[in-house]
Amino acid sequence: ENARRLRNMSQYPGTTTGLELYGALQQRKHVVHITRLRTGHCMLNEYLYRFNIIETPECECGAEKETVDHYLLNCELYDEERHVLRKKVGAQGMKTSLLLGDNKTIQDTVEYIEKTGRFKLEQ
Repeated sequence: ENARRLRNMSQYPGTTTGLELYGALQQRKHVVHITRLRTGHCMLNEYLYRFNIIETPECECGAEKETVDHYLLNCELYDEERHVLRKKVGAQGMKTSLLLGDNKTIQDTVEYIEKTGRFKLEQ
């Protein structure tokens, strides 16, 4: 399922991969965050629930499962950070495939991830 997600994401026009995408990132932790979000193998509740690490896949906001799409596009806990991101990438740029696969917006996505602090305890 996760490989299918990554393949589908990579099919959109303007999506880049490999060194062209990750070369724009300055720190290893940023590469790790983007890679994990692209594959879905990240510390979001839906993933943790699959391995019985937590009891529910629901987000702390209570709206729905905490998926990559929910984290990037919908979670009300990060509305302020998302508003800043939307101003930078535009409304058309607010698609998961572009946020995680366009080398022009990847740095803006990294800033969003940093500002949310959602993955601050990951190593």
